[in-house]
Amino acid sequence: MGNKPKIVVTVVSSTGRKRCTPVRSIASSRLKPRLSN
Repeated sequence: MGNKPKIVVTVVSSTGRKRCTPVRSIASSRLKPRLSN
């Protein structure tokens, strides 16, 4: 049950960020590849 709430929080935060600030979505997408590298 610990994994389910985590997935829900991720989805909610993703939609919330896209609706509230689309700019943050782009910035986070740019930071994600950098962290992966």
